Amino acid sequence: MALYHYEYHMAFLWKKPNSIYWQAGFIGGDGKRRNRSTKVEAKSTNRREAQRIANAYEDAGRKSRTAKQVHSVISDLHREITGGNLPTSTVRKFGETFQNRKKGETGKATQAFYASTINGLLAWLGSRADSDLNEISPDDISNFRNHLASKVSETTITNKIKAIRAMFTAAQKEGLCLIEPTENLKLTRKASKGGRSSGRRPFTLAELQKIKLESTGEWKSMLIFGIYTGQRLGDLATLKWSDINLSADELSLSTRKTGRKVVIPFSSPLKEHVSELSKSPDDEILVHPNLAKAYERNGSATLSNQFNTILANCEIRKPVSHRSKRSGRDSTREECKVSFHSLRATAVTLMHEAGIPPATVEEWVGHDSAEVHRVYVKIGRESLIAASNALPRI
Repeated sequence: MALYHYEYHMAFLWKKPNSIYWQAGFIGGDGKRRNRSTKVEAKSTNRREAQRIANAYEDAGRKSRTAKQVHSVISDLHREITGGNLPTSTVRKFGETFQNRKKGETGKATQAFYASTINGLLAWLGSRADSDLNEISPDDISNFRNHLASKVSETTITNKIKAIRAMFTAAQKEGLCLIEPTENLKLTRKASKGGRSSGRRPFTLAELQKIKLESTGEWKSMLIFGIYTGQRLGDLATLKWSDINLSADELSLSTRKTGRKVVIPFSSPLKEHVSELSKSPDDEILVHPNLAKAYERNGSATLSNQFNTILANCEIRKPVSHRSKRSGRDSTREECKVSFHSLRATAVTLMHEAGIPPATVEEWVGHDSAEVHRVYVKIGRESLIAASNALPRI
């Protein structure tokens, strides 16, 4: 009896509302569904040809072909069907494009992190940075991660891999990268456990009093806002008078990191401090203009170093030096448990110790880690006022 081999495909086509191309849906070699653009115009007359590309994607997933092999197959099919070449880009070129896009989407600090990460990858790749995106394999990214392990902390490695993943995912969505090389790459063991390693402890009241005595000018104001609002460095450095409602005695702003709107009633010490500040008739004027200028120019790095110097002068942490005995700023540094962010941890800790309900604390400080609480628990202004007043005078 003759035996016949039938190649069975489950790949299918679908169309995004905002795309002119057929999208291929298929099951990858790991059993998970994948979606890829065929770069074939979504017309009924093109359906058969687009299905051939979808099937080729599926075959590639089953046979564990390299990205380079997949790209070659898809390019040939695309040229045969459309008469044109599949769009391509080098790692360097798309890395530059991706960084330019982020300039209009993120803050200065985040832009700087993307730049240092992507430029670090390009430098590590050397001449291969001018190769096609599809030349980069999962092993390349894994080796780069291992290269970083001797230089930076696990948390930094995790964030850098996430930045690289964002770049390759963007390239994949544009059809420039057919197989995303970081897709199945495991993060560090610390990150894979699902818990955040904040690495920050709260300040003691004695430490806060030392810092207050050491701080002058805008930094003294930043300290008071930090402890009595629990907000982040960038949000307080760029605080505007329009964020302060003097008639309602409250601070209202949208956080840079999450975009979440927070409203914080003034505690007595914060109310007294705000009343002592000089306010311009222009509501858009910055509360801390000098620090705001430094933040917008260099991100959080300069301000963090300034505050860390204050802490060092108080003998709360060791002096910070960027001189390294090994390989520069990328060398692993001794982890420090205090920074400006510790003011946020301090405010939250003091509220919990005062018996303020966790859901109220989360609403007050603007945490996004307990969305379920906000679905079922409505926090009234009285609770937020009680939270503000639970903070001690320093």
